[in-house]
Amino acid sequence: MRADRTRSGFTIVELLISVAITAFIALWIADWLRKPAQIQQMMLSTEHQRHVTNASDIMINDLTEADPASINWPQFPPISTATVSGITFWKLNYDLTNPGNVQQTNFQYQFQPDGFGTGALIRSVTANAVVVSSTIVLSPIDPPGVGAPSLIQADKSDPSDTVYSILVITLQYHPQGSAPISVMRRVAIAH
Repeated sequence: MRADRTRSGFTIVELLISVAITAFIALWIADWLRKPAQIQQMMLSTEHQRHVTNASDIMINDLTEADPASINWPQFPPISTATVSGITFWKLNYDLTNPGNVQQTNFQYQFQPDGFGTGALIRSVTANAVVVSSTIVLSPIDPPGVGAPSLIQADKSDPSDTVYSILVITLQYHPQGSAPISVMRRVAIAH
């Protein structure tokens, strides 16, 4: 005589299989939920890189159009010496309808501290002694010479070169909540 046993609950094997399947699904879902945050972080990093590259492009475009006689070359130290936090130069604008009319536009790029250990790169444009525009090109950036090289330096790697002078522009961008981004660009300016 055998007593019929009625089964109630799970066996240990069934319980272990259920836990393993649940853990696998939980890990798969966690990874799936983490991907949008990783993609967002990657997009934010790319956006920060774009900001610092655009800022250096604006400065380089203005410098390549500058009148070389307007740049105070002795003020720029060789790489890794004194600190320079700005540059002033001018461009000459020619009026094609009136060839004798040449206008001078002055540009100034300057580091402006913000009181919180960082600052902003400011671009001021002046024509006929009137400030046409003053814009923040990039903020926040490290002050020149404090954990970052000078904003502008001369590259004197070839002192015999009398045709071109090379300026090195260095920006260290500190986007909020992200790691600092450094960019160093060289621009050759004909004498």
